[in-house]
Amino acid sequence: MAGRIDAPVGRGWVLNGGVSARSYDTGEVTILSAGVEKYVGRFRLAYTSFGALLAGEGSFSQAVSFDASYGRGEDNLFGVAFSAGDELEQDVRAELRATDVRGVTARGRHWLGRRVGVLYTIGVHDQGTQYTRRGGTAGIAFRF
Repeated sequence: MAGRIDAPVGRGWVLNGGVSARSYDTGEVTILSAGVEKYVGRFRLAYTSFGALLAGEGSFSQAVSFDASYGRGEDNLFGVAFSAGDELEQDVRAELRATDVRGVTARGRHWLGRRVGVLYTIGVHDQGTQYTRRGGTAGIAFRF
């Protein structure tokens, strides 16, 4: 289950909030988010906070992102995001626990024509002392 509301409040400001629920073998996790975005011309700056709750335990993390659109119609995008905090993680014993997290991601969308474009991300996500995930994704986008 998940839901999100975005509310433009004028002068390029947008407030948002959301809630989602996830089920694991060890319990139910509720994730709350709240954020604010500011649009100025081709640029977007956003801050989002996340809180996760599991049977009395909780975690808190936050993310800041900056995006710049470019090209005709500003449909193309390049952005970076930084995140930090703690996050609930399921370990090898199937127990959920909070671990420190940090991450940085670069992402983009570039249209090659009117109907076909490419999407990409590259990033590093440090999950405390558990592991560091490095990698990227690439995809093709189609407009109908």
